[in-house]
Amino acid sequence: MQPLSRVPSLIHAKGEMADSIRSFDWSATSIGQITSWPANLLTALNLVLDSPSPMVLWWAGGKIQFYNDAFRANLGTGESGLKRDVLDLDASVCWGDNWLLIGPLIEGVFRTGEPAQLKDQLIAVFRNGVREEAHWTFSCSPVRNSEGMPEGILIVCTETSKSNQLIQENEQHLKRVLDHMAEGVGITDINGRIVYSNPMAHQILSTNSSLFPERSSNSPEWFNTHLDGRPMADSEHPTMIAMATGKPVFGFEFAIERPGTSKMYLIMNAAPITDANGNITGSVGMFSDITERKATEVALRVAKDAIEMQKLLYEAITSNTPDLMYMFDLDYKFIYVNKAVLDMWGKTWEQAIGKGLRENGYEDWHASMHEREIDQVVATKQRIRGEVAFPHATLGKRIYDYIFVPVFDEAGEVIAVSGTTRDITEIRKAEAAISESELRFRNMAEGSGILIAFGSESGEITYFNQAWSELTGKSTQELLAFGWADLVHSEDKEPYLNLYMDSLRKQVPYTGEYRILSKSGEYRWLLTFASPRFEPDGSFTGFIGSSLDITERKQNEQRKNDFISMVSHELKTPLTSTISYVQVSHKKALADGDMLTAGMLERASKQLGKMTTLINGFLNVSRLEAGKIYIDKRPFDMAVLMKEVEKGIVPEASSHRILFAPVEETWTSVDKDKIEQVINNFISNAIKYSPAGSTIHISCVSQDGYARVDVKDQGIGIKPEDQEKLFDRFYRVEGLHNKSISGFGIGLYICKEIIERHGGQIGVSSTPGVGSDFWFTLPLET
Repeated sequence: MQPLSRVPSLIHAKGEMADSIRSFDWSATSIGQITSWPANLLTALNLVLDSPSPMVLWWAGGKIQFYNDAFRANLGTGESGLKRDVLDLDASVCWGDNWLLIGPLIEGVFRTGEPAQLKDQLIAVFRNGVREEAHWTFSCSPVRNSEGMPEGILIVCTETSKSNQLIQENEQHLKRVLDHMAEGVGITDINGRIVYSNPMAHQILSTNSSLFPERSSNSPEWFNTHLDGRPMADSEHPTMIAMATGKPVFGFEFAIERPGTSKMYLIMNAAPITDANGNITGSVGMFSDITERKATEVALRVAKDAIEMQKLLYEAITSNTPDLMYMFDLDYKFIYVNKAVLDMWGKTWEQAIGKGLRENGYEDWHASMHEREIDQVVATKQRIRGEVAFPHATLGKRIYDYIFVPVFDEAGEVIAVSGTTRDITEIRKAEAAISESELRFRNMAEGSGILIAFGSESGEITYFNQAWSELTGKSTQELLAFGWADLVHSEDKEPYLNLYMDSLRKQVPYTGEYRILSKSGEYRWLLTFASPRFEPDGSFTGFIGSSLDITERKQNEQRKNDFISMVSHELKTPLTSTISYVQVSHKKALADGDMLTAGMLERASKQLGKMTTLINGFLNVSRLEAGKIYIDKRPFDMAVLMKEVEKGIVPEASSHRILFAPVEETWTSVDKDKIEQVINNFISNAIKYSPAGSTIHISCVSQDGYARVDVKDQGIGIKPEDQEKLFDRFYRVEGLHNKSISGFGIGLYICKEIIERHGGQIGVSSTPGVGSDFWFTLPLET
């Protein structure tokens, strides 16, 4: 045996196991004398022997086992314990049946060199001479040599029996709370199978408790349906939705229609259940029978009662719920609180449970109030509800809505009081903000002088400001009773209501003009701009419209149109005579050989032609405004029309390269002359606004039930802000390039009116400096 005096400098630790190791004869083992042990073994061994925590060191592939006094005291004493005579035994022999559990872990660390851990394992141990079972966690780390290869394994042993016992106690507390809930509670596994249901669930569903574990949350035996009678798919059940989305589901209403029984209505809140790593392992659903409430809603139509009823329901029985859930005994002591309560207090379970209101930070007035309410619940056996402000540990002062519910024993006596509290601070703030916003809007609307109205998502007008009453002489109540529509001029009523309802259906803005009867008995023109309103979640809530009295503008436009029409007619007659004189003079000059005079007369004829075009444009505008322009639509092949345009325009456009794409047979119902007028206008503009020698492409194709004509140039292009107004009457694009080009801005306006009266659309796409593409569409002949 190796004397103790020869090895004190190698094993420094004290204790029984240190003495045993120093005195043991290691010469016959695979690791030899202590003096020959490698430095990494000695370092790890001293660490183990000095540790107050149970630790084991395996060496030589598990053939040699070292352990400290803490390990020995926990895992073996007396005749059955680990003593010096087992220091040279194989680890698998020392651990007995437990080796089946620990062995693969050790072998894996030796093989891979990676640390590993075995958590919360229930193993048999001998403690104080008695065999018992305890939970342990084993953390294994390799001890490496100079080449990085594992030569041994260091194991830290941690007993977790107490934490597992605490979890079981918490689960028992939770079960007691659930068993006494006033709502039905069901918990499912990840597949939707019911693993727990409380007595209230059995009572509400009138189903034997033994049947619940045989079913899922949406088994056919429940006969679950949507409120409209549609059968409920598995994926549509709130517990399955909560697991699929990872989010709580609130206020989900559905029905149960069992054969031979009346329909039952339920409302359910559901939430996913997660493990410590955040993985979803199941769901919890809380539900109540709302059949009677549904009948009351139909009879009384009191929506507020339904909202208040929702607040009485628990949102979830897990740490995921933001609601505060708790239970008092009859001495006002807390016997259960959920995580949300602990977070609000900034306390742990141990610090809170078993203590009263004041001990948990409630002010005296607050504690006294709740104690009186608990007494009232016990005395009356009825639930009560209230609202109170209370400080949160991190969020500061908050406003809470709470409800206390009695918990009964089998004899019907109150044995505890459960409570649920919800933070409604943001709701109250939002309500105050909405009230303030509505007040500001009404003050603004009433003082603006503009006619303002609100329409609901169904089209019903819900608000008129005072300006409407001042214009029409009708009270707000009369106008809201759809009286405003009766004031609209008979010629404008149907078109405007059609515009309104079409925009309502499409949920898009609109602009419209109509005449309305004023209190003076005369009709006033109104221009209305209406925009759709949407909630933050995107749901449509109706329109807000503002209207301006444009009667004076309409009268001025009519005067202007009358003037234009009068002047155009007055000019046309002498102009026609002048053109005839010039043509006759031109022919005579040619006959006399006076080429100078003939050239001057030819140029004069062209200028008179331009003047004729301008006057005809003004007359067309006047006719359009008066509704007197006539569209004579007849079936016509666009291929023929495009060929006629090509023959007429190409010889006169020698300054540009005009290219017509081939056109297939394309039949439409059109006024041939007016459509030809539109195409010629497009081509004329392309020539005006593009450099000489550039190419103009003209095409006609069929697409989506329409014939589309495009005229593309390589001109100066049009800015985006001008493109929107380009087809307005008298609008001309401002710019240095346009100052030398004649025109009054009526050609494209006339083109737009012609195309729209054919049931088509007209537009332009353009890039400044690149060119423009003017286009229009016409419905194909069916």
